[in-house]
Amino acid sequence: MAAWRPWSISGAMDGAAMDSASERGCESGWECDSSMPGLVTDSESLSDSSADEPEPEPEPELLDPVPDTAAREEEAASVEPEPEPELLDSEPELELALAERVRGGNEAGGGTATQLLANSWGAGLPSFWCAELAASTNQRQYLVREEHAAQFTEEFPDYAGGNILSLGRTVEKATLDAKLVTYEPPAGAIRNTQARRPQRFVNERVRLTDAGTKELGRGVRQNLIVWGFRYRCGGIDTYVCVSSTAISASPDSAAALVGRSIPSGVTVVAEDTKTIGGKRWIKVGPGWACCVDTQTAAVKLRAAGCKRQCGGVCVCAATCTQQVKKRHECDFSIKFERTLALVQQGLVRITVIGSHTPDRAAWAPMPLEGRRISVAARQEILKHHAQKKTAKQAMQQLNLDARQAGSPTDGRGAVVDTSAVPDKRKIQQLMTNHSRAGKNGKSAFEVVDSIVRYVIVPIIASWSFD
Repeated sequence: MAAWRPWSISGAMDGAAMDSASERGCESGWECDSSMPGLVTDSESLSDSSADEPEPEPEPELLDPVPDTAAREEEAASVEPEPEPELLDSEPELELALAERVRGGNEAGGGTATQLLANSWGAGLPSFWCAELAASTNQRQYLVREEHAAQFTEEFPDYAGGNILSLGRTVEKATLDAKLVTYEPPAGAIRNTQARRPQRFVNERVRLTDAGTKELGRGVRQNLIVWGFRYRCGGIDTYVCVSSTAISASPDSAAALVGRSIPSGVTVVAEDTKTIGGKRWIKVGPGWACCVDTQTAAVKLRAAGCKRQCGGVCVCAATCTQQVKKRHECDFSIKFERTLALVQQGLVRITVIGSHTPDRAAWAPMPLEGRRISVAARQEILKHHAQKKTAKQAMQQLNLDARQAGSPTDGRGAVVDTSAVPDKRKIQQLMTNHSRAGKNGKSAFEVVDSIVRYVIVPIIASWSFD
């Protein structure tokens, strides 16, 4: 059964289709009446044509003998009914036609839109409709529905496993001042409207205003970007354990061991990095681990993080000038944009620029135990907070929901993905920050300072100690 879509695609035949149909008719002999000798024109009459030639005598009809009823029934039973043609689901063709129609003129590259199949990004991913518009050596483009833009951030491997940071909007100020569109948060979303910068969402409900509809009707600014946000990867320092590696108390080959080791095949994140005696040491949890064997110099921890602009992986190269640049840690960035035409169709165009590392197979994403809270999990926590639930109750409910969704668990049955189920301390911090969020655009510290200055201090000053 075809999925429900919030838009409809007209089935009327356009001008090109009508022209092609008329051409096919002409080829089959439909040019005019004069080309068909069997037809009588208006200049001729029936009386004239019958007066010239005598009317032929009717020939005797040859009638077949009528078979009996039993024979007819036997013949009908022997004839197999023709199978009815199957009704194919026309959704892929309709979706691809939709993607072709809304492709803007400013997409990178050419080619046709291709709908991504399931398992393109992993087991069962993507789980929503997504079409790839263009692909080049440095960027890729996708189309998703408005309500699925947030799912893209959770299921796209390079986004979910990276250290994604926000860079703000991509729309020019003149376009914002024109007020061509209006936006609302997703249905059921919780945000603090009194904060200095209220939270925005990539799956916001964007609608055209009267001015935007007028501009779209003119047909000259259909590709004008009226909504958009940019994100980039801040770089991750992940290492893949090639062979079991012991953890030392300090970055020294003679240091005592802490009694723990990194199993082979596990991905870890370096909290700090030091180079001592030409050997790289990384801080992991309770201690330090050497990336190479101190005796044989064999690689034990392979650097599998983001490549920096200076050429180093997980650390800067020796020739790096140590200049702080915005995209020095990683070259990966992503843009969520909507043009006037895309807003009308309820679609979002996603442009993926660059990559974490030239060799995608050598890159190891952030392990599940170290990922940030996702937007969906944050919204669930705020809903539990609105219901007066504690941080422990919210964590238990999140853990139950994630296990039912198939998230991996540890030996105790706890979900290891911290983006779906953060620990109780982070949940409590999120609830506290939301409760103490600034009022009238002020931070929490400014609100507390105002209460102390203008409420508590005057009360104490009015006390009399006589």
